[in-house]
Amino acid sequence: MHTAKSASLDALRFAHGFTASIVKDWPADKWAAQPSGLVNHAIWTIGHLAASMPFFAAVAGVTISPLPASYGSLFNAGTKPTANSSDYPPAVEVLATYKRATEEFIAAIERLSDADLAQPSPKADGGFATIKLDGVARATWHEAWHTGQLVLTRKALGLPPLF
Repeated sequence: MHTAKSASLDALRFAHGFTASIVKDWPADKWAAQPSGLVNHAIWTIGHLAASMPFFAAVAGVTISPLPASYGSLFNAGTKPTANSSDYPPAVEVLATYKRATEEFIAAIERLSDADLAQPSPKADGGFATIKLDGVARATWHEAWHTGQLVLTRKALGLPPLF
């Protein structure tokens, strides 16, 4: 049976898979490349998506494993990407952290019932979220937002389109 929970998780899995496909063939020397007029580069975007997962987990009332300590100062909201790739962990590490954080978040949500997810979010403030399931919906929206930035960066760098 298709439920709000399964539909929300399907959407997050789709968004995550799409993002992963966008960066799968990203050239090693282009991870910190930031074409003029674009906001973020690929390494910051993937790191930011990883660093955001604990927040979305908290919105949903679940926890995931801690991320590396440096991720907050490198990738949290309000941080600014730098063009110096040595300021960041290796892309393979950032990608692995992003994958792990997303998979842990999905697994934690899968353990909850639809009734659990309909309960008020512990972060129900400022209109961002009302119920725990909003954590999944907002994580999906956030992922798609930043994936759009990656698509624009990919195009600006002259990388081949994927579709």
